[in-house]
Amino acid sequence: MPRSSELARRRDLASLCLAALTACLVFAAPQRSLACDTALIVIDVQNLWLEQGDWRTVAGVHIVEAVAETLRVAREASLTIIYVRDTSVDAAYAGEERLAFPDSIAPFPEDPVFEKKDRDAFTNAALKPTIEGLGLRRLLLCGMASDSCLAATLTGAMDNGFEVLVVADAHSSGHGGRKAAFMNGIWGGWGVSLPTTAELALSLGTSASVDDP
Repeated sequence: MPRSSELARRRDLASLCLAALTACLVFAAPQRSLACDTALIVIDVQNLWLEQGDWRTVAGVHIVEAVAETLRVAREASLTIIYVRDTSVDAAYAGEERLAFPDSIAPFPEDPVFEKKDRDAFTNAALKPTIEGLGLRRLLLCGMASDSCLAATLTGAMDNGFEVLVVADAHSSGHGGRKAAFMNGIWGGWGVSLPTTAELALSLGTSASVDDP
């Protein structure tokens, strides 16, 4: 039978192990929670809409490049990625290639793609149950246009009870980032969280681009 000093030593060791485990769980929880119950939704970054306009973001980066970096961060953190595609223009007129996403940000085979004919992505009745079925409650939005389909989807997501964040430097309105900055101001006034892609990477524990400050 162990002596009292040995029992005390074992109790101390067990206490230290429990404290270390508790600390790991506490500090890991925010990152784990964000990755487990969050989806990134990429809205309407399609070849057709990119043909005209100045699609730079508030950071002065082209929307395709900005979304590509946001996607890289999200995939590295194993976030669910959902794409929304505007099909209000008939494919017979526009052509499938023009309605597609640029190759650098194209969906992976496992990424669900939802089509819509209105501005709000939640007008596709399958979107909400799919998100809920995946156990997701927080949505990160990026894409275009800031003052149209992205804005409508943001309010649609809120109306459907989701927590919504907008990636501040990964959306554009086609006006060189000016309206995007204006919309960031409006959403910030509503209390919407607006992390940059670099801040998102930090919160998820992934690496930011070498170009990020």
